[in-house]
Amino acid sequence: MTATDHCRAFDDRLRAWVLHEGGLREWLQEQQGLEPCIAAGLRETREAGDWLGFELYVIAAQFVPSRNYTATLCEVLDERRDDINNEDIVDAINEGQEPAAVPALRRAVRWIPEHDEDGQLARKAVWALSRIGTPEALEAIRDEVTPELPFKVVEAAERALARQR
Repeated sequence: MTATDHCRAFDDRLRAWVLHEGGLREWLQEQQGLEPCIAAGLRETREAGDWLGFELYVIAAQFVPSRNYTATLCEVLDERRDDINNEDIVDAINEGQEPAAVPALRRAVRWIPEHDEDGQLARKAVWALSRIGTPEALEAIRDEVTPELPFKVVEAAERALARQR
């Protein structure tokens, strides 16, 4: 089976998965050589505007983490789309722990969508920055988290910075 055939078969199976039945994490973690398929799937679904497919690949990226997804995930996060789950994108970035994601995560810390009154997206961005842990990531937390943000975001930043000391 060629790499293209492997990725095509993966795409078919991923799109056929019934998410509420469970077992997706286990299935993904049992597979070999998925990273190039997920990276290509993220890029191709984004380019095609296939946002349902994109979200499936974001879920796959959470369970098969790689820094190779960072550019595409950050580009979409920066678009601030309201028709996709941006929290899942931040979760996938968090799993990859790629320092190149710091600028996009910095911007996400200040983005509180109307439907996110508790700042869950921003809080997850703080967690991802903390997990990356570089001086630039920690500086982003210190610079971007201010008292006017939702309390849970401020609290997450305080805890993240305290753990780094």
